[in-house]
Amino acid sequence: MMADIVFILTTVGFTLIVVGFGLLVYGFIWSARRSGLKGRFGGLVLIGPFPIVFGSSRGMVRLMTILSIVLIALFIAFWTLPLLFGGV
Repeated sequence: MMADIVFILTTVGFTLIVVGFGLLVYGFIWSARRSGLKGRFGGLVLIGPFPIVFGSSRGMVRLMTILSIVLIALFIAFWTLPLLFGGV
């Protein structure tokens, strides 16, 4: 009985992730076509605490760099929070 619930919840969760990713791709393609493919893009890949930042313009690279700093700060905060409050 418990295994059935776990399977159902796992299937529903995975399905929602796939549908969400599909909607993101559809929205990206729709907005790119609407703007005539003149949009700017940028990306951020975090491998541990090391960011890899790329973009089509200086503004996007700057935005991705700021985003990487914020995400690394959040990671450090959430990593040290249990130690401060007597957790693990």
